[in-house]
Amino acid sequence: MNNSFDEQMKRLKEEYNRMPDQTTPDRIWAHVKQEKGKRRIRFSWLGAAAGTVAAASIAGLLAVSQFNLPFNDGDKGSEQAPYDERENEERENTEEEVPDENVPEESETDPQETRESQKDISYMNEGMEETAVFKLLDEPGFSFTTYIPEYFEAEVTEDKEIQLYAAFTEDQEPTESPVWTIQEFSAEDEPLEEKITEIQEEYEAEGYELVQEEHDENLLFGNYAATFEDTGNAYLSVILLENNGTVIKWEQNGPPEMADGLAAREQVVMEEWEWE
Repeated sequence: MNNSFDEQMKRLKEEYNRMPDQTTPDRIWAHVKQEKGKRRIRFSWLGAAAGTVAAASIAGLLAVSQFNLPFNDGDKGSEQAPYDERENEERENTEEEVPDENVPEESETDPQETRESQKDISYMNEGMEETAVFKLLDEPGFSFTTYIPEYFEAEVTEDKEIQLYAAFTEDQEPTESPVWTIQEFSAEDEPLEEKITEIQEEYEAEGYELVQEEHDENLLFGNYAATFEDTGNAYLSVILLENNGTVIKWEQNGPPEMADGLAAREQVVMEEWEWE
């Protein structure tokens, strides 16, 4: 790409030399090289494509260069002072330090503050695509936000546990018991590995048996997941997440008749999960 670019520049310079002189070819050539450098800086993220764009536009640059470059003193054809390459390098260094107006600055606003209070989200439920309204779950004191179904009710207990009661429609009464509970712990006080051992012992003491578990290398969401079954064939699942010194426990324990609907909506919660 560079060889092709330089060959085009050489031919353009030769063509320019045959044009009526209003400024020196050396000065124009130096200006072209300067513009080439500026384009390399501005379009570095485009890779090789940038060189092609720049080469195609240089012909136009040469045609109008006499209007963009200052004229030298003296008559046409008179000897001109040599172009100072050091001055060119200093100018390029100065231009590199000037922020590009076309590149947006990083916003200082916390992205969590700009999340919509509710939005329509499509998801798959029993092989069919459905679209429903989901509302933002953003509880003070917790290190995450996500979206939950519009008709779910959320309560925060004194123990800093988010309890979510399910309802799939406006007319449906929320469940009497929470279908999801979310707790947050300090990883310093309760490291992830200790939390895994703790929940296994906790649920086994309540009569549950561990039937499946996965660690983060096999998970698309979370760092640990386990499913427990009680003597009545009821299932309960737990997901543990770790981020920046925080461990979150998300327990999923809904009525069997709502299992498919809850599983579909859990996918939305996972996809919309963002850490603060």
